[in-house]
Amino acid sequence: MTKHYFISVLVLICFAKIHSQCGPISIVLSNQAQVDSFSINFPQCHRIDGNITISGNDIENLDGLLLIDSIDRRLEISNCPNLYNLYGLRNLTVVQDLHISQCPLIEDLVPFQKLQLASNSLYLYKLNIKNLKGLEKVYFIRQLHINDLDQLEELVGLDSLKTASTVRIADCGELKSLKGLRKDIEISQLELVQNNKLEALTELDLNTLYLLSIKENPNFNDLKGLSELTTLWFLVLTKNELLKNLSGLDRLKNVNINFRLEQNPLLDDISALKNISSMTLDSVIIVNNKNLEKCHIESVCNFLYIPQSIARIENNGNDCIDRLTVEKNCLKTSTFKPFGQIINVFPNPANESFIISNLPQFSKIEIYNVLGQLMISDFSSTSNQMVNCSGLKSGLYLIKINNKETFKIFLK
Repeated sequence: MTKHYFISVLVLICFAKIHSQCGPISIVLSNQAQVDSFSINFPQCHRIDGNITISGNDIENLDGLLLIDSIDRRLEISNCPNLYNLYGLRNLTVVQDLHISQCPLIEDLVPFQKLQLASNSLYLYKLNIKNLKGLEKVYFIRQLHINDLDQLEELVGLDSLKTASTVRIADCGELKSLKGLRKDIEISQLELVQNNKLEALTELDLNTLYLLSIKENPNFNDLKGLSELTTLWFLVLTKNELLKNLSGLDRLKNVNINFRLEQNPLLDDISALKNISSMTLDSVIIVNNKNLEKCHIESVCNFLYIPQSIARIENNGNDCIDRLTVEKNCLKTSTFKPFGQIINVFPNPANESFIISNLPQFSKIEIYNVLGQLMISDFSSTSNQMVNCSGLKSGLYLIKINNKETFKIFLK
């Protein structure tokens, strides 16, 4: 009797375990009847091992999904024009990907008050929500994508968020600021695209970003929320009609790949980028900023001094109209910091001689023509060295110090 009872209990436990966890399948619910009968078709199913897709014109509520508390892969709710609330998912705590799109009657995310983790992505598209309230317990999102939320006014609701590796906010017409994006959130990529009323960033305690991309935000004018930023890989500022200067990026020291400044019609001051090390840059693009006259800031000049440096500079203000003009302006005030100290070359352009000042002690000085041929080799044991160039033809020459750092001089 006892033996048979034990076996029966074991069978019931195994049956319950099997049915409490939906196997590695993809579940598709395309009408209200399928949603309502979910608990019958999948009795005691609280965990979805695979994907669940919900899409259908007649779906009005998700009450049949009340048992679900975790989804190992994707939950996609899309193209449900009559879905008016999400309360059937109020027990959901963990999901890998949560994608909600094209559900125009959804006006809030309050039902997700138990959600803690969207381990790979949270994607919100074409809903009528005004804020992110309901996501207060979410602490990790790898990719946060917010697109085409016409009524979104603020990002309030991210109270517990600690990490969002990628934050992309696009086409949110009522969003004026990033209020609600807490300053201590860890972010690697920040993209802001076509948000018509967005004016400024919130204060963010970020010292490193992989990508900062701000494009086509017609009212955006203030980068001061990034005052702690020291290192970037990519900087892209494109078609921001009211952006006049880059104040807020003054502490930026390293841009490890490139920076692109393009079609910002009022931009007239990029001096905040002057401290970027030319040694970290791979390329520079400064194009179609009609009001920008001064491109010959220290970081740009030092980068242009490097042979074979990749720089596209064109159609800006007169003194930044093209690369050659910028190089000439750089030569007028030629300074270089190859050893952590400013090296000066003057006069530049030069005639029969020029002086290199503030050299490191015991410096080897070499002068090359643009074909890479060594024309002069000299040695200096002092910090100032006069170089006789009377035997050289007019043209552009490269100065190399200690076989390492190179910058340019023009001889008349």
